[in-house]
Amino acid sequence: MTANEETIDHDNFLQCTPKKINEEQNAEIMKEISEEEVKAAVWSLHSDKAPGQDGFAIAFYRQHWETIKNDLLRMVRNV
Repeated sequence: MTANEETIDHDNFLQCTPKKINEEQNAEIMKEISEEEVKAAVWSLHSDKAPGQDGFAIAFYRQHWETIKNDLLRMVRNV
């Protein structure tokens, strides 16, 4: 590592990388996650299970959906 601030030509680098998905697929995976998608994911999980070791049970997310949905959606979009 040096203090040299030489820039890297990323476009040239990417030309050597084979494409695995097409433009349509890329647009689909890059679109913003909707509230409906997050809600569907929450409602698809078992209500007595927790998404993490110290997490709340899914029943909590369902019961308090109107209160927490904006924060949850913001968190999911930032991951």
